[in-house]
Amino acid sequence: MIIPIVIVVLVAAVFFMHPVIKTRKTKLDVLSLIESTLGFGAILYGFSSVGDDGWGSPIVISTIIIGLVFIVLFGIRQLRMDEPFLELRVFKVKKFSVAAALSSATNMAMVGVEMILPLYLQIVKGMSAFHSGLTLLPGALLIGVMSPITGRAFDKYGPKDLARMGMFLLTAGTIPFLFLTKDTPVLDIVILYMIRMFGISMVMMPTTTDGMNALPFDLMSHGTAVNNTVRQVFSSMGTAILISILTNVTNATKPGKGLLHSAPLQYKDDFFNATLGGYHAAFAVAILFCLIAFGISFMVKNSSKSKSIDMTKDAAAAVKAGDK
Repeated sequence: MIIPIVIVVLVAAVFFMHPVIKTRKTKLDVLSLIESTLGFGAILYGFSSVGDDGWGSPIVISTIIIGLVFIVLFGIRQLRMDEPFLELRVFKVKKFSVAAALSSATNMAMVGVEMILPLYLQIVKGMSAFHSGLTLLPGALLIGVMSPITGRAFDKYGPKDLARMGMFLLTAGTIPFLFLTKDTPVLDIVILYMIRMFGISMVMMPTTTDGMNALPFDLMSHGTAVNNTVRQVFSSMGTAILISILTNVTNATKPGKGLLHSAPLQYKDDFFNATLGGYHAAFAVAILFCLIAFGISFMVKNSSKSKSIDMTKDAAAAVKAGDK
């Protein structure tokens, strides 16, 4: 199903995508490419395997360790290169680092719940995959509608209040998921999910834009690459953590097989309660992610246009100092 969409995007890109920043020829550092592929690839594979194999699996542990080793080697090499494959010195700019941390923590809360909630709708509520997807559709449409509105609000008010208000809504919209039951109305879930996505729309784009604006113009492409990489890694970690908690709590509290033969109805009720307890535990950790991101949002500051220009100059100086 994805292939036709990809083809449309590729064809449309030929006609509608145009270069907006100056391009130049650069030499591809093969060793950096290998290190980054092995590092990020291994760590993402390890975290994605947690749901099936558990945290104690040799495959999970070994791939995560291998990934971390190659990421460290990759980072050391980038800091020593004149033209790095991935410019990690962008983290010297505080506003960019805060924005990257906030968007990563928000992504963990967003993507993790997006994975857990459809499972709850299908397994506990008995909905089909199609209908569980439709349940999340209003929230997805809302974030699309709100993005240009929050963009204008960002231009007028700055990112500080938007980030804090957005994280408050995201946290407030996630807490009720801790009390879901089999009888929770689907309409309540739709509304809560929309509140979460409304909050996310107030956080993700404004803070990311604010962080990118703090970088000098010639580092924006590097900032985009770093930001996307960090988001992908933390999103994978968040999903793996929630899935593993869901699985482990359910397995730890489910009834023994003997009860299935002696008291089948009791076994059914106990197994259902164990499954619901697993979802409650996963949503509790998602709330923790939200609270962490909420705390980071208080580090987001507004800056005047003149200060923003000065900060961009300071950022360029800091990166040049790192190069030297």
